[in-house]
Amino acid sequence: MNDTSFDKDNVTCQIALYDNANKIIDVFVTEDDDHYDVVPYDGNLILVVDDEWFQIEKATHDNVEKLVQTSPHCYSFYRSARITDSSVEGNLFEMRNIAEAILSNCGAVHYRCAVSPHEGGFVFWSPRNSANVGWVTAEAAIALANKIQSLG
Repeated sequence: MNDTSFDKDNVTCQIALYDNANKIIDVFVTEDDDHYDVVPYDGNLILVVDDEWFQIEKATHDNVEKLVQTSPHCYSFYRSARITDSSVEGNLFEMRNIAEAILSNCGAVHYRCAVSPHEGGFVFWSPRNSANVGWVTAEAAIALANKIQSLG
C-alpha cells in the first residue's frame, strides 16, 4: 500500500434499509465525500461475536484499552484491537453484506461498518465514528469474508 489517504468520494455505495426481520424496505445509492487517513495493518482480522452483534478486529494486537485525551475536556476510548480509531461493527445481515462486497471487490456501507477496495487491499471504517480507515491486504479481507459467510 503506497497511498496514505483515502477519499471516499470515489466510492459509490448501494445501501439497503431493512426492517427487524431483515426484509429490505428501500434501496438507495449514496456518494460520500469524506476524506480519511489510512492506517495500514499487516495482519489477519477476526470477527468477535457478542450475542448477535459482530465486531471486526485485529487478530494480533497489544491488548491495550485506555482513555485518551483528545482535547482539554474530551476523551476517547482506545482499544488496540480496533482496525480503525473506532469499532467496525454491525449485525449479521450487515456483516454478510460486507463479506459479499469483499468477495465482489466492491464497497458496502452501513451505519457502523463499511468496506471498500483500496490500493490492492481493502479499507474498513465506521461511517458513524471513524476519523481514519484501516487498510488490510486483500488476502486478509477475503479470509474474513469467507469466515463471515460460514456463519449460520
